[in-house]
Amino acid sequence: IEHLGIGPAVVVGHSLGGVITCALSAARPDLVAAAVLVDPAPFVVSEDVRLALKALLGRIASADGEVTRAAIVEGMFMATDDAERKVSLAKAMASIPHEIAAPAIGGLLSFDGPAALAAVQRPIASIGSGSSVNDARAMKEINPRILIGQTLGAGHFNQLEVPDQVNAMIEHFLRISL
Repeated sequence: IEHLGIGPAVVVGHSLGGVITCALSAARPDLVAAAVLVDPAPFVVSEDVRLALKALLGRIASADGEVTRAAIVEGMFMATDDAERKVSLAKAMASIPHEIAAPAIGGLLSFDGPAALAAVQRPIASIGSGSSVNDARAMKEINPRILIGQTLGAGHFNQLEVPDQVNAMIEHFLRISL
């Protein structure tokens, strides 16, 4: 954004990209006009989730890491999600080498999501899915200015499953926030 001189920009991120979008918004508000988090990875990592992530990291690095990643992706979908898309995304995500997948998941253990979310001073919205890992109320308590939405009938890849819902929420957020 800075290099191209296009800021401040509206930044949008999905999943881990939502966490990155939030961190950028907190660290460089001069570059961000508004932030949209599309079904972001967890911001509040409880001790139970922390332990599960640590165990998951071990399994991802093991010989059956692809099987573990495929199972993780499987849990991101709802029965109403497109079956072909589900197979395609699960295959793509399971094929990511553990040298990349493990640090991405491990980053959630060291990321202070609540602090980053609380530091965002720009307009911010979170669009959860039917399988969201974030508690909307907890996010609102951390940053009272966040606008929360949730799609119907779609799992983690809601921007692909119900783009009309996601796009309408983003458009409305921008209309009322900028």
